[in-house]
Amino acid sequence: MALIVIANLKIRAGKRTQFEDFERQALEIIRRHGGELLHTIHPIATLPPTDLPDEVHILRFPHQSALASYRTDPDLLSLAGLRAEAIASTSILIGSS
Repeated sequence: MALIVIANLKIRAGKRTQFEDFERQALEIIRRHGGELLHTIHPIATLPPTDLPDEVHILRFPHQSALASYRTDPDLLSLAGLRAEAIASTSILIGSS
């Protein structure tokens, strides 16, 4: 059963370039594990009003083990410093499709 992952990302002020560098590298790793970025959303509002994420990523992985192997990939783990520099907060929603 495929998994849908929704990531709400808050980018640190002035760190868009670092975020884009992290994002580019992370997407390569996602693809290696059978995942794909389905859509990127740049939110303009929430109902009820709350603090907006800067980007929302909708991803699909073929199964739970593909997501798990992505999250423990040494190449992704090596990006932890860049990720921390660029991303202030993340919330993740995982569901099945």
